[in-house]
Amino acid sequence: MAWHGMADEHARWAVGTWALVLGVSTVPVTELRPSDPVRPPVPDVPEPAPVADPGRPRLVVDAGAVGSAYATIGEAIRAAVVPGTLITVKPGIYREALEIDRVVEIVGEGDRARIAVEVTDTDAITVTADRAAVRNLTVRAEGCGDTSGAVWVQRGRVVIEGCDLTSAIGSVVYITGKDSAPVIRDCQIRDGQGSGVRVWEQGQGTIEKCVISGNANAGVAIRTGGNPIVRDCGIRSQWGITVRSDGRGSVSGCDLTGTTTPWWIEGGAKVTRTGNRPNA
Repeated sequence: MAWHGMADEHARWAVGTWALVLGVSTVPVTELRPSDPVRPPVPDVPEPAPVADPGRPRLVVDAGAVGSAYATIGEAIRAAVVPGTLITVKPGIYREALEIDRVVEIVGEGDRARIAVEVTDTDAITVTADRAAVRNLTVRAEGCGDTSGAVWVQRGRVVIEGCDLTSAIGSVVYITGKDSAPVIRDCQIRDGQGSGVRVWEQGQGTIEKCVISGNANAGVAIRTGGNPIVRDCGIRSQWGITVRSDGRGSVSGCDLTGTTTPWWIEGGAKVTRTGNRPNA
């Protein structure tokens, strides 16, 4: 049986990952919220087992506002008063900036290329919730400037999975603050005016199995105490991984052969490198 336009395999994974987001999975949270100043590569963790749907509330977003559906994603987020509410987004272009400040799961229904969140001169999605999930969306930050992007994680353990993220304003993804530990998985992170992913001000998190390409700066830029895990990613840009100003992190299994300068590490930065191409 398909779940919200997703194949069985993806549906099982989505349910299992949501169990992790809600805190009911047995998967160690160290995968999501690492704390060691310098970490060795993290071994693969088995996917969490599927769990029964607890009958959580479900809201529908439709740009055409058909029936009882909400016309905007922001309206549905504000209406999600029960933690764990599932928000299903139907195809359409949603020209709105989203603030995810509560425990919700937002899932695009169908072809993600036809489900787009677009903004100009601001961040498309800002995350401040303790836990949340965003799946199967296209997110575009358009306009001009140098400090806004598709996603800004200010705190929490959001899972961003299977999304196409771009920014013509600044970097595509920003992760800031010691309480930020997102998991960004199986995403296209591309065409940023700055870096693909910028991790700073002690931000943490895991970036895995992503294709990071076409960004004007680094694929992943780490600085000022940023400390992420980056693994199994393909990076194609001018610079691959840059680590500066006491940046930390672990990078493993990444393909940086499509970069002009794969590594740039300076200023007291420390990073563990294992099994990358090239590795130094």
